[in-house]
Amino acid sequence: MNDHAAPISLTISLPEIYNALCPACRDAFLALLEAKARGGMLREGLKRQLEAPAHPEPVEGAPAVDH
Repeated sequence: MNDHAAPISLTISLPEIYNALCPACRDAFLALLEAKARGGMLREGLKRQLEAPAHPEPVEGAPAVDH
């Protein structure tokens, strides 16, 4: 690891991450967010907010994932 690597900043929204995941990974992602927030009703609310549109736009440069 290079100790002198310049730091970078990356801004990405939760829906962008969610939409790039397969269904099984989406469930794990929601579980992680729920555990971090420690909210009982959080999971379904997050799922509704993050649900991908019927035809999501591909993320440029994102690798194809085949589970």
